[in-house]
Amino acid sequence: MNFVDIPDDYSVVVQAHALARCGANAQWLREEFGPVSISEAYGIFVIGPLFGGEVCENIGSKLEQIGMRFFDDFFYADFVLPQWCRMSVRHTAAAS
Repeated sequence: MNFVDIPDDYSVVVQAHALARCGANAQWLREEFGPVSISEAYGIFVIGPLFGGEVCENIGSKLEQIGMRFFDDFFYADFVLPQWCRMSVRHTAAAS
């Protein structure tokens, strides 16, 4: 199984195929969100770490403007993890 780590701070997790369905790609993400760290692996983009839930919501609003749906196409990892813990996500075939 191929998992993608979520940063220890706030982030936005996006399905790559949903982004493509809305006519966007990795280049669009980088142009739209500038210097924010954006990683891609196994059909998932992770935008972050971010500095707070409000930043997640601002990114989510821009994703919704291009036709993406919150929860179905992207979600907020809007929590801070302790240093001894790591969380990961994996894209499942049922979700594609």
